[in-house]
Amino acid sequence: MALALALAATALLGVLSLLPQGLKTFRASMDTAVAAQISQRLIEEAHETDFERLLPEEDEPVTAAGYFALPRRFFDEQGQELMVKDPERPTAEELRLVVYEVRSCGAIPGDPDPTQHRAEFPTELPAAGSSAVPYNPRDLIGLTIQIAQNPAHRSLQDDPANSLLWKAPEIGGNDVVPIHTYSAVVARHGNL
Repeated sequence: MALALALAATALLGVLSLLPQGLKTFRASMDTAVAAQISQRLIEEAHETDFERLLPEEDEPVTAAGYFALPRRFFDEQGQELMVKDPERPTAEELRLVVYEVRSCGAIPGDPDPTQHRAEFPTELPAAGSSAVPYNPRDLIGLTIQIAQNPAHRSLQDDPANSLLWKAPEIGGNDVVPIHTYSAVVARHGNL
């Protein structure tokens, strides 16, 4: 009887030791699912928004590489958006329920005049007569969405390559804030 109890206790201890890792994996999969849900919602909103309204106003800043920022957004643990008065300076009370912080940026579309096509878009499409012409995505915005699962509201570093996005976190360590990055292309309807 004692031997049977010892074996059962050992087996039970082995199963219980797997529980923390299983819960951690479950939580990570839930965070990924909520981040994907948030990104899908934001991409759908961008597709439904008038193309010209997505573009920055003339007085809004654009980086040297041609990127512009979209407003920061905040979501709770269920993926429901939380409204804040000033997205760049949320108050402590507004941040109390925030679990996911979202930063988004878009790439400025090219010039409609083919003689002004930018060199950053080297893709070439075949034209009539088998010669190639430079392709300029004047009717496309490349959208990048970053979602940080950051309930502790840790400070996140800007990406040196694009100050409108966060730097990817270092792998390992307890201070790592998971950042999910999603990309999409938004087209001007009727011009493609």
